[in-house]
Order: sequence, then C-alpha cells, then structure tokens
Amino acid sequence: MTLEALRIIRGIWANRSYSYEGRFFKCNNAELSIPLVQKPHPPLWMPTRSKDSIEAAAATGISTVQWVPSGMKATRTAFDQYREAYQRNKPSGPKPHMGLMREIYLAATDKQARDEGEGHWINFWERRGGRRTYGGHGEGGAVTLLDGARKQELMDMERSIAEGSFICGSPETVVRQIQKIATDAGADTFLGEFTFGMMEQRQAMNSLRLFAEQVMPELRKFEVDALNFPKAGA
Repeated sequence: MTLEALRIIRGIWANRSYSYEGRFFKCNNAELSIPLVQKPHPPLWMPTRSKDSIEAAAATGISTVQWVPSGMKATRTAFDQYREAYQRNKPSGPKPHMGLMREIYLAATDKQARDEGEGHWINFWERRGGRRTYGGHGEGGAVTLLDGARKQELMDMERSIAEGSFICGSPETVVRQIQKIATDAGADTFLGEFTFGMMEQRQAMNSLRLFAEQVMPELRKFEVDALNFPKAGA
C-alpha cells in the first residue's frame, strides 16, 4: 500500500493532471493545488524495515533511515543491502542519504547528562513498543519484537550508550559517539530526537543549544561516503 501511494504522489508531482488505478488506490485527473518549489520534487525518505522496502527505496533513489530498536548489527546489514541495491539499480537523480535516528541528551558533563537523562530514557521505553515489530533484516532475517529481550536491553541506559543506541554525554563525548555510529553503520546523516520521556522544556532546549553550538561545527568536519562505504567484514 505504501509503495502504491508513493507511486501516486510522484505521479501527481510529475504531471499537471494524473490518473491512476491500482490495487489499493485510484485517482482521476488529480492536480496539485500548490506548485512545487523544490525540483523535481521534495526529498523523499523511507524507513526501511524489510528487504522489500530496502529494495524499493534504493532502486528509486529514496533516502533511508534506521532507528534504534533492531540494533546496530541489523542496521549495518540493512544499510549494506541498501548500498548493494542502489549500485545494482543505479537510479537517476540526486544521490540519496542514509540516516541514523537516535534519542540524544547533552549536558555540561557526562555525569550530569547520564544523571538527568536516565529516567527519561527508561520512561520512554517503558511506554514504547507493545508488540510492534522492527526490521526483517536482523540476524538470520528475524523480526525484532520490542516487548521481549530487546526492550529490556534498551532500558539499560549504560548498555544502550555503549552500543550506540542512546547518544548521551557532554558535547565532546557526543561528537565521538555520533562519529562512531556513523562509521559503524556507514551513514552520512544524523537525526536527533531531543525530547523524549518526560523531559522538561528547559532540559530539551539546553541540550539542543549545546548540540547546535558545540557539536554541529565538529560534525561538519566529518564526512562519510555512505553509498560507497565498504561492506561489513570487507
């Protein structure tokens, strides 16, 4: 359904009048009411949690993003599959990006960040998940259930920081953490979720200020060629 909807959206973006009839959706002479500013269309991103979605995104040059639940090994596997599919299909258009999304909390020192961030990190995972599934590209192709052992692993803050699932610390520490996960995964884009758990606005804004003032300038010096990154184990 998602891929069919995407086909319709792209068709409307590319034509003054667009008609389509598919398995799930149909439209007749659909037109844009507001013209596009970005050409040929706005950037597209797709979370890829299965081999089918990885193939679909890579084959059409859609940027991809991976989140925390499936773990770094599964993330690297997904990104390697994306790179292989992109090189095999060689879609036209701008090169896509490969992003990692993480919850992130900064404070003046590592201790302060951990002391202030731990309760919000645990609260966040206590309320997330249920029996939602993440990924069909884990070890052995297994689907990750967030209500099992993986959820308990994520609620261990120190483990989550060590494995690169939670970015937390002083600005200097956070720079190193982001550089490491980008290198481990072969990613060129970082997406930070600065508000999570029951975090107060003043905490989130201070964390965001430290990131903008002290982390972003350092990350601009750091580049990863995500699409030509060597395959894991190579």
